[in-house]
Amino acid sequence: MHEDVNNLNIITAYKIEYWQFYAYYDAVVPEYQHEGNWERVELIVENDGHTIRKVIHHIHDAQVEFDLKHGKPVDIGDGFIEYQDIGSWRKPYRGYIDLHVKGYGGIDWAQNNLVRFYCENGECTHPVEYIEHGGHASWPNEYWSWPGADNHNGKSYSYLVAVPPNLGEINYPNPNCPGADLVLHFNGHCGAYGNVPVGPTMKNSWGQK
Repeated sequence: MHEDVNNLNIITAYKIEYWQFYAYYDAVVPEYQHEGNWERVELIVENDGHTIRKVIHHIHDAQVEFDLKHGKPVDIGDGFIEYQDIGSWRKPYRGYIDLHVKGYGGIDWAQNNLVRFYCENGECTHPVEYIEHGGHASWPNEYWSWPGADNHNGKSYSYLVAVPPNLGEINYPNPNCPGADLVLHFNGHCGAYGNVPVGPTMKNSWGQK
């Protein structure tokens, strides 16, 4: 939840975090293989409750954002709308970007670059994610890269996910969602094999406005 710093009773936007659990990461680089990974995509929604302001992807150790006010929506067919950056000659960029590289030669080039939504009946309901084959990171498109990561070219399975369960809010687990209390209050590692990641409550985005 984003609040007005001068009046904490005024809600300026909502942050919705979508989490997906991957039981095992079968990375091509053996030392990257591990169990129990939670990955997330965040939407910042205006206080009207449905207008999307920003999409945030967490890709390995990188964070890629797209502020929709900087984008131009383009219908690319099959129910997909692609928001393309309108603020620079170098975007949208569909070539190679190494997100591990800092600055404008790398991850900064991906910021406000392009992001996609699935739309039906005149409403864009789902951010489109490209998940690494055998991996776990969720990308905003089939381009760009991360050292040692599996491909995410969108040429394998594709599906429209069901509405995810609403776990509630931080400190307020949804009593009607089984397991919500466990997920929202768990503060340990998820798994045993490899460099096991922590759960959602210990990620750097948790609780951040």
